Amino acid sequence: MVREIEESLAAGSFGTGRRVTVPTIYIVGAGLSGMALAESLSRPERGAPVRIVLLEGRPSPGGRVSSYRESHTGQWTDNGQHLFMDVYSSMLSFLDRLGTRSRIVFPTPFSIDLLDGNNRPHPFSLDPKLGKIGGLLGVLSFSGLSLASRLSMLRVGARMSSGMLKEEMIDHLDAKTFLLNSGATHESIDRFWELLVVSATNLSASDVSAALLLRILRETLFGPGPSLIGWSSVSHRELVIDPALALFERRGVEVRCKSAVGRINLSGNRVSSIVVGESELPLSPTDHLVLAVPPWSLERILPIEMMDGELCQNIMRISFSSGIVSIHLWFSGPVVLPAIGGFMSGPIHWVFNKEMMGHPASSGEKLPEGENYLSLSYEGKKAGWRGSSFLSLTVSGVEAKDETSEEEWLDRALLAVGRFSRGPLPGLVHHRVIREKMSTPILGPGQSLYRPSNQTGVPNMWLCGDTTDTGLPATMESAVRSAHVLGETLFPLLHPGCGRQ
Repeated sequence: MVREIEESLAAGSFGTGRRVTVPTIYIVGAGLSGMALAESLSRPERGAPVRIVLLEGRPSPGGRVSSYRESHTGQWTDNGQHLFMDVYSSMLSFLDRLGTRSRIVFPTPFSIDLLDGNNRPHPFSLDPKLGKIGGLLGVLSFSGLSLASRLSMLRVGARMSSGMLKEEMIDHLDAKTFLLNSGATHESIDRFWELLVVSATNLSASDVSAALLLRILRETLFGPGPSLIGWSSVSHRELVIDPALALFERRGVEVRCKSAVGRINLSGNRVSSIVVGESELPLSPTDHLVLAVPPWSLERILPIEMMDGELCQNIMRISFSSGIVSIHLWFSGPVVLPAIGGFMSGPIHWVFNKEMMGHPASSGEKLPEGENYLSLSYEGKKAGWRGSSFLSLTVSGVEAKDETSEEEWLDRALLAVGRFSRGPLPGLVHHRVIREKMSTPILGPGQSLYRPSNQTGVPNMWLCGDTTDTGLPATMESAVRSAHVLGETLFPLLHPGCGRQ
């Protein structure tokens, strides 16, 4: 389908007065990568028009950064908690474009209490202002490990920082084997590394590629200094989805929800049409198709002619998923907890005090003298917070076949909160257990051999998203980074005379 627009000399976008063909790019999937790509290609400074159509099978955009309207409170609530790193520039620049970056809180210095098996909290603190010295002091002062284990962490860090070590040299290893080979103690793996790895990759250290761990730490802890960790003070609906939809409306980007793509048709090694519901949309010679969906969705819609090819075979190899369980708890009174708490042992990994994470201090309010934002508690009802509490607990790396009941997850969550709280728990007034069985692809040892690039071998069909070979695990940064790379690749192809912007 060829779209043409009339451009007059007076309007002067091209200054020719002739009919100009406007290419269309169909983006399948309005998750984070699909929205980021639509934003990138629709920027006014690009200078040349392109028609963008986002096709989303679900009732609303967002994908794995979705929010829902909680019946108990009537407010937008995230499916699960996401954290941000200040060095992950792609995601933050996307928020800049949406005008919502100011809603991300980066406390400094950063300190998290990690609870051991005897319910003793051990603060792990990093001060980025001190550069690499801040990371060194953070490790040496961590009381949750013996001195021998802390020194072993420094040995591991030294090896990872070495320019002689390349990611491709260790991609065949799992992260646990690599850590042991690098001198890590079993204690440091069980009480620290395992929590870090499963939180960052959604896989246990014995299941994930060592190359992913190396890339994560090199971009965060082993750069000029430890990076800041932060969170959104609002829901992802307010942070990303609604601002993106408003921006798309201003720029003329079409968003079609409940529009699942069922089939892609090829003709002469080019996409000739796509089937959306009961309709078939033909593509003109200038149009392009981008598949911004996870691998298990790609399997179902890639052209039948490609099923025996290397791309499809590799996608099927990484189509196994690892899940996340989030347990939201609402209590009738205050619960004495820091903003973020981690568990060095047990089935629960993290507990987030959502009342504190959305506190007005997140918008720049000055804290009491000597207080750290992460260490504030409800004691004394600081800043006049309301009496109820909203907590969210996270379990990463949950097997897709896990059959733990909702009641069991609730019992585990309440036990975990009780371990961390310094007082009796108030009454539980509401809870919700959210299972994301297909949350992230399993990127185990050798994953770099199978993760696809943005290119598919079909000239007008592309891949986008955290499954592509960004070097990072399936994170928000990986999704947006893939979109930005593809945007810079696509635009010159859509408008050969315009060059890169």
